[in-house]
Amino acid sequence: MKIHKESVTSFCFLNSDGKNILSKNANLPVIPASNMKLITSLCALESLGREFVFTTNFSSDKDNLHITGDPSFFLNIGECRRIIRELQIEKVNAIYLEKPRIDREFYNSDWIYGDSKYSYQPRISNFFIGENCKIKNSSKFDDNDFNYIHQNEKLFQPVKNPDKHLIEAFSEEKNLRTIRKSLSSNNNFEKVISHSANIRDVLRHILFESCNFYTEVIFKYLSSSEKSLGTWENSSKFVMDYISRINGSENVRIKDGSGLSRENFLTTGFLSNMLLYAKKNFGNTFIELMPKIGQGTLRKRLISLEKNGIYAKTGTLSGVSALSGYISSMDTFFSIIINNSLDEGAVRQMEIDRILSAFIDKYK
Repeated sequence: MKIHKESVTSFCFLNSDGKNILSKNANLPVIPASNMKLITSLCALESLGREFVFTTNFSSDKDNLHITGDPSFFLNIGECRRIIRELQIEKVNAIYLEKPRIDREFYNSDWIYGDSKYSYQPRISNFFIGENCKIKNSSKFDDNDFNYIHQNEKLFQPVKNPDKHLIEAFSEEKNLRTIRKSLSSNNNFEKVISHSANIRDVLRHILFESCNFYTEVIFKYLSSSEKSLGTWENSSKFVMDYISRINGSENVRIKDGSGLSRENFLTTGFLSNMLLYAKKNFGNTFIELMPKIGQGTLRKRLISLEKNGIYAKTGTLSGVSALSGYISSMDTFFSIIINNSLDEGAVRQMEIDRILSAFIDKYK
């Protein structure tokens, strides 16, 4: 089945020396959809460091629970119960949310409501449990593996009040007080329980399951400091400065971290070069954060090409499909993006897979 003639197809294949093997419209600005996550992830890995650990601290003042610091990636109901036990809190009286690293703007102003089906649109916050979503028509907390949410998105819905949702994970009391304190809070507690997440585990989850929520949290975190909260606006500038230093920013515009915004523009030449940069500077560390065929968002895709050792990130919005990654058997970096398409997503995906397969057949 041929793709609609009005569609715009762009692709770029580079060898390990940066030589252009095959390309079409490689310098044309296109909407990258979730391929934007590759840029956010690489910027985070290099800016924060490959051994960086996000740490959220929990402490108690009598029966008051204090939550402080970094975003609470991978916090689940079992971990919440462990924290309460170790702090020896019999009944939570109030919860203090202190020293967050990102602001409380839940939604990016450049997002379009119609695209919410591509992420179930959870509210973006600093402290959270279960990616700020819950099982539909249920008051119980989901205690499945975090990948389960993305493999069964139709079962989940965003929570309306992230603070309230987090509080209910620590107490059955429905009307607890939530108190937010400034960045300058300086409480000293005898006992502090830490919940931590390694950056590589967070980025692997982002790239394997195309997790918009974690991506936007880490994107905003990039522009945070001890004295100022991270914001979308400041993080857009931060990431643009980063890519300007390492690869140039011509024909590039960045408005969010996950690719939900249709105001993002990249080129396939840029994406291929960024993946080449990642391989040269991080070896396989960054490449292996992406899923291989049979894993993550590639679990049912490109099966006939599995022997080629392909690592790749998918991307989808209405009218947009993307696939960028690395062919290890050919030491080749690629990016393929289709924009402005009236075809169904399955048709666009088949065309991208055809382009990739034809390239391997011809050049291997």
